[in-house]
This record gives sequence, C-alpha cells and structure tokens, in this order.
Amino acid sequence: MSTTAPPTTQTYYDRFSETYEAERHHGYHRMIDELELQLIRQYGRGRDVFEHGVPAKEIPPCATCHGDHGQGNAGFPRLAGQHADYVVKQLLVFQR
Repeated sequence: MSTTAPPTTQTYYDRFSETYEAERHHGYHRMIDELELQLIRQYGRGRDVFEHGVPAKEIPPCATCHGDHGQGNAGFPRLAGQHADYVVKQLLVFQR
C-alpha cells in the first residue's frame, strides 16, 4: 500500500498560482485587472506632474514648492497624507 504525502506549502501555492493565472483575463479577474491598470495609470500621471510638472502648459512640478515628498515648506501646505477629495477640491479652487 502506497501513501501519498500531502503537498508541501510551496507546492500548494504553486498549484494555486497556476490555476489563478489560467483564470485571469476571464470575467471577474479581467475586470479587476482593468481597474488596477486604470489606477496605476492615474497614479503615474499624478506622479509625473508632481515630479516634472506640465512643461507644455508652463506648470512647474508640485515638488518645487511642496517639497520632494509633499511634506510642505514654509509657505506651502503639506500634500502628503491628504485625502484625495480634498486635494482635488483645492486644485479646482486654485485653477479659478
């Protein structure tokens, strides 16, 4: 009589990973992947503006005034840690 040893933890996760990857890009997982990509793209654009500004519109990088990490400077408020809706509201007010 032969007994099969239970799979190791690594084997279990390898099998799980293979199954998960086989299911990606179908239904629910595809939707999640698309949402993740949208968030990553938005984050990337915001980071570009923070670090490089928008030269075509002569907008300087946010970091110039607000600090390399958004920590704020003497006359400029902290951006790091602010709620997104607050920052959006302030940017809209600033544009007017």
